[in-house]
Amino acid sequence: MLVICPDFRELHAVGLFVDRIFPCCCDKVMTDKLMQRERRDSVGRATSRVVEIGIGTGLNLPFYDSENVTGVIGIEPAPGMLCRARRRAAEVPFTVDFHQAGA
Repeated sequence: MLVICPDFRELHAVGLFVDRIFPCCCDKVMTDKLMQRERRDSVGRATSRVVEIGIGTGLNLPFYDSENVTGVIGIEPAPGMLCRARRRAAEVPFTVDFHQAGA
């Protein structure tokens, strides 16, 4: 279920940056080798149903062990980040439910 936060644009009146540029920048910055290793080491230990507050663009999703994780609940306030996260969620073998909301 997707919960829409109608005042997001009003609180963060930077439309194009929030929806397009920032998600792209996050992906670039957060995918270096050190970050990938850290994700693999920490996220790979998760079990059961996971709540990821600030799921961002979903970069952690491929690192969850599908034998140990039954699903992920992703919370994220930025629509542009959620858009990328949904695409990544389509590639994992477990359920990912997204909620657009601030932490």
